[in-house]
Amino acid sequence: MKEIGIRKVLGGDWAQLGLLLYKEFMMLLAMASFVAAPVSYYVVVALLNTLTKYPMPISYVPFLITIFMLLRLSLVAVGGHVLKAVKTNPSDVLRME
Repeated sequence: MKEIGIRKVLGGDWAQLGLLLYKEFMMLLAMASFVAAPVSYYVVVALLNTLTKYPMPISYVPFLITIFMLLRLSLVAVGGHVLKAVKTNPSDVLRME
């Protein structure tokens, strides 16, 4: 909050601040998703091959849909926090300094 307050005092508008916050969070989620997706794919394929009588092929499409839904949901969740941070008066945050 202090960083956002300082950026607002120095002339940063809400679009720049929102992009700054979204970029950091989305980059972390994208990296985590692209590491976890192949691992979960191989685990599901191995599980299906060992538990079923006949091996079943599985598509990668459900994993991509899940990643897309995760990113969209996180946009909505982080959006509320970004709006709250952007609308906060910088003098309230920086008063203690």
